Amino acid sequence: AVVRAGIGILIHERGVEMFEHCATLGLLGLVAEQIRISFWATDNDLRIQIASNEGRSAAALGPVIAIGQTIYDGFGSDDPAHPAVACHLNALKGQGSTVKLRGEYDNRVLRVVPMLDEEGDILGCVSVLSLGSPQHAGAPDVTEEI
Repeated sequence: AVVRAGIGILIHERGVEMFEHCATLGLLGLVAEQIRISFWATDNDLRIQIASNEGRSAAALGPVIAIGQTIYDGFGSDDPAHPAVACHLNALKGQGSTVKLRGEYDNRVLRVVPMLDEEGDILGCVSVLSLGSPQHAGAPDVTEEI
């Protein structure tokens, strides 16, 4: 009976963790819709694991981001010099980047930072794409306009 109770508690705790995880992502998704941003997280292979606008372009912000595809797929380029690809590659090296994009994604600002575990190891990248410029309080300066 003790083992079953322990398992029940563990399952309940995991259920609460899953609820909190899903609620957090849902709330972030609503915020993203309201302030016209798109965000995603990748693993170290630059494969998208979480996305605010999964499978569709959020408010015509930019690329269609789908869970399971790579950044290369999402931005249509495997060129390491492509601004979006370069930002993600920099984050995998531990360096955050902010760029104002041009061309197809004109007037969009992409911010990419490394995602770290508790020990400081890089797990992947966290990215935000927004319209306009990052001029709000605390925003990093645009490092490059491409």
